Amino acid sequence: MGLLTMHRTLVLAVWVVGFCLVFGWQVSSIDGITLFRRRVAVARPLPRLRPVAFNLTDFGGVGDGKTLNTAAFERAVEAISKLGSRGGGQLNVPAGLWLTAPFNLTSHMTLFLAEGAVILGVEAKTIDSFSSNSFRLFNCSNILHVTISVDDSAGVSIGSEMSGGVSNVTVDNLIVWESRRGIRIKTAPGRGGYIRNITYRNVTLDNVRVGIMIKTDYNEHPDEGFDPKAMPIIANISFSRIHGQGVRVPVRIHGSEDIPVKSVSFQDMSVGLTYKKKHIFQCSFIEGRVIGPIFPSPCANLDLYDEQGNLVKQSVSRNITDIDYDI
Repeated sequence: MGLLTMHRTLVLAVWVVGFCLVFGWQVSSIDGITLFRRRVAVARPLPRLRPVAFNLTDFGGVGDGKTLNTAAFERAVEAISKLGSRGGGQLNVPAGLWLTAPFNLTSHMTLFLAEGAVILGVEAKTIDSFSSNSFRLFNCSNILHVTISVDDSAGVSIGSEMSGGVSNVTVDNLIVWESRRGIRIKTAPGRGGYIRNITYRNVTLDNVRVGIMIKTDYNEHPDEGFDPKAMPIIANISFSRIHGQGVRVPVRIHGSEDIPVKSVSFQDMSVGLTYKKKHIFQCSFIEGRVIGPIFPSPCANLDLYDEQGNLVKQSVSRNITDIDYDI
């Protein structure tokens, strides 16, 4: 993806109460970070997740809410960048209020924030500077709130790189507005792996071009060394309590003969349209069910069940193709 200027400011506010491992990042550039970790009454030993561990104070960091710690973070990153052959390093941020300007992180690095962490003010001005690997939370509980405002490509996207597999993911209480796509899953022949056991619920779409998209011909690869026979598996994807307005195409699920989309379910869906037109619930090579009434009317590829789980109408064919990218 090229370096493009974003027209929206990205502001990320994350309140994390629990035991979190934060930022297993590749090199990425971010602007305007303020890291805050609330003091906790009981000190607990921090787990060792890398062969070598440091504290930010080892590099001159001061968590008094006044000292700028950019240089301390940079010195820590430089030290850890030399430890790749040994399995990388871990940087622990003790309790305190830590202020910093932009800085780059490195591969093979874990930035560890313990209990009661709050991260405020992450601003990215280019698409490249806030990629899918820019911010990741591991082994966390009781995450209270996440708000992300970014580029308008998709609200939540899985793929296209998923050769290691993506499974057991729940997306809940999601609001997407002014975006080309709300929910997107994308993959292609040669990607391999799987996307399965994915749950989307309590989703609101507002002024979105395509509400739900699953695309299996996203034929972009990092190089020519991929195996074209490595077919990904897409299965067990559920959508419930999906609502919104101003959506041009509520659903576009584009499976193929080589990559069929299996075991998809829809329940409690009502999405207002920008204009009335046929072929707005688009499907191809998909198998699944609709439980209870939904709007708009589903494609003929799906079985229809009532709210008690009784089969009302069975699909005539899973392989019906009704995809129109011109809408």
